Amino acid sequence: MMAALEGARSTLEACDPRNRTHTMRMVSRFHLPVIAWMALVCLVGQAPALAQTSDEAAIKETVQRGLDAYQRKDVDAMFSLFSSKLPFVAAFKWDVQNDLATLDKIEIKDVTFRTLLVKGDAATLSLAFDLLALNKGTGEPDKVSGRKFHTYQLVKENGVWKLSSFSDDEERLALELAAARTDEERNSLIAAAGPLVNAGLANQLVGRGDNLIDKGNYATASTVFRLAEKIAGEVNDRMAMSASLYGLGHISLVLGNQAQAADYFARCLAGIEALANKSVLAFALSRIGWDYSDRGDYIRAMDCYEKCM
Repeated sequence: MMAALEGARSTLEACDPRNRTHTMRMVSRFHLPVIAWMALVCLVGQAPALAQTSDEAAIKETVQRGLDAYQRKDVDAMFSLFSSKLPFVAAFKWDVQNDLATLDKIEIKDVTFRTLLVKGDAATLSLAFDLLALNKGTGEPDKVSGRKFHTYQLVKENGVWKLSSFSDDEERLALELAAARTDEERNSLIAAAGPLVNAGLANQLVGRGDNLIDKGNYATASTVFRLAEKIAGEVNDRMAMSASLYGLGHISLVLGNQAQAADYFARCLAGIEALANKSVLAFALSRIGWDYSDRGDYIRAMDCYEKCM
């Protein structure tokens, strides 16, 4: 998940190579009220049984109540819907409260329940909804806003359905695409994904590319970044496209192809300049400067650092 630097202080911090961050953080940021739901996983037992209409209604009601509580910023009501086996509750709640404090108006609408599977005391519900959240600092729609595709895991405790885990459908698809061994497999996944081929998927792919770079898997990272660039272009997400190009430039530089790296970096910066966001541009320049410095090209590095001031 990603952050754009704001103000003069952030611009100066961006020029410090000690503050190196991943490509995704150059683009945007997923707030913890959403990302924490994605990350929590609580293992539950499953016993096969026929889904009952009353269970289906109760499951949908539980998830809807959770969305309503999030919309009201009612953290206590939200957490009352979680399983008693939920790990790290205190830390999770603290994070949610802090991040909700950065948002002003939150509106959730057009909730569509997509699929529901019930097996004994466990259930999986997939749904989609539109989220509009205004940033308290700017008054503008926050980057967390947009059409969301989520899957919830629930478990029945003492006859009551409780939330036990949450996942972002684009994140799951990005993992599958990164794991695919051939272009044919990836194309098949994309063809079947329907509405999941969106800006969220492009950003998730950028994050997967970052992780692969950390592991030294440059070949797969390049494939993932190229796919992210393609999807970002199709959905007109300039930020995700620039992040993809930066990732490809970083890999090219590491592999010794300076000309190709320079081309990717130039395209990355051109995309950000078109957005007229000076803070993000400074951040990108500092990252590129660090890459050049790390390869011993101090002249190009200094040029980038001077431009980001």
